[in-house]
Amino acid sequence: MRQVVIFALFGAVSLALWLLLWPQGSVAAIVANKICAPHQAMAQVLEESYDEEPVNLALDADGNLIEFYRSKNGSWTVVVVSSTGEACVLSSGDAWVTVAPLEDAGTS
Repeated sequence: MRQVVIFALFGAVSLALWLLLWPQGSVAAIVANKICAPHQAMAQVLEESYDEEPVNLALDADGNLIEFYRSKNGSWTVVVVSSTGEACVLSSGDAWVTVAPLEDAGTS
């Protein structure tokens, strides 16, 4: 169990660093060869076809919304949503593990 948690934490940290350090403008290059659709349609497909729901949100340096979807069976999808509302799949998989959330800075 400890190895799974360490692996999951490493994966989460790696993804966060990738999103923070990726050169600006690169999201457009990544999504050029990916599956894209209007945001509402993408969310509907992920929910109806994969039983995935959004669990986390973030903004990248270019102002794009990054959404993390997951299902109860462990499948997951990362989607980038542009300011125009176009949503593109960045990555997906089938081994989502939730780690303990960070405490808010204002709590002790």
